[in-house]
This record gives sequence, C-alpha cells and structure tokens, in this order.
Amino acid sequence: MPLVAIVVVVVLVIVWICNLFTNTAENAAKAHIKSLSKKELEEKVQTYLDEELYYYEDVEIKKVIDWEEIDDDDFDGINQKLDLDKEINKGYNYEFKLEYDDGTDEIREISVFKYRGKWYSYNACCGVSYSAAHNFS
Repeated sequence: MPLVAIVVVVVLVIVWICNLFTNTAENAAKAHIKSLSKKELEEKVQTYLDEELYYYEDVEIKKVIDWEEIDDDDFDGINQKLDLDKEINKGYNYEFKLEYDDGTDEIREISVFKYRGKWYSYNACCGVSYSAAHNFS
C-alpha cells in the first residue's frame, strides 16, 4: 500500500504541473483543486482500469524475452515526465511474452526504475497519471 500512496502523491504533483499549462488560469486552478481529491483520483484510476486495461485480466506471463539497462536519455525522459524530487539513475526495460486465455499472445515492454530505494513500474505510473488527467465517459 505504501507504493500506492507514493504513486498518488507523484501523480498529484504531475497533474498539478500539467494543469499549469492549460488554456486558462481559472481552469488550471480548478483542475488543481480537483486533483487533490483522492476519491476523484481513485474513481478515475478505476474507470481507466475498467475501460482501458480490461483485456489484461486473463493474461499469463510466458517468459522474459529480453532485458536491458535504461540509458541516460531514458532517465532524462522519466525524470521529466514524472517530475520526481530526486533524479533516478537505475532502471531496466523488460520484454515479456504474454499469452491470453483466448490463445493470442503479444510482446509487451515494461520499464522499471529505482526511486528512493524501491522499484516502480514506469508504465503503471504513466497509467495513473493519464487516468488522473483525463475524464472518461
């Protein structure tokens, strides 16, 4: 659960910064206040998971195909996108072969990074950030 709390705080900071660049000052201020509501964030994340990631419910990781260390350019992008208060400098990109219950398969890349002594999924952080910043119908 501490991971969720950290991700929520990071997302709130990201949303706040992103909202500084919206069309009007009033919209930026309103979006900031809305982003502070944990309940609203939880609802948006749940909607995102229900609507966008439902097909991962019946998936199995068949094998790790490949992995590599993240290079400095990728670290710059991650640090900028997540606006962390401490620069990260350790991470990996993994390629997994996934198989679904219907027999289809796919290759999926997942990036992970170490921040303040703990490992995080960059993909999950971006998913939470995306869901916090968008309204789903």
